Amino acid sequence: MTFLATLWIRFAGYVTAAGALIAALFSIWLKGRQDGKAAMREEQECHRREAIANKRKLDSEIENLPADQLDRRARRWVRE
Repeated sequence: MTFLATLWIRFAGYVTAAGALIAALFSIWLKGRQDGKAAMREEQECHRREAIANKRKLDSEIENLPADQLDRRARRWVRE
């Protein structure tokens, strides 16, 4: 039993340093993961805003079409 106590006294500093290193690496990994999620959310929000703008543009184009052009455009989507 004294042998284990002697080993612990000798290597306690190394074990503590290794634990601190592992904790630091884990916190760096976690921070990178959070930053990646934030960047992805921002990119998705940008794409969503672009899609909304394109939809509004298309809707306004369709609303301004005369009836005959609107019928011609709608024929592409209707089966005969």
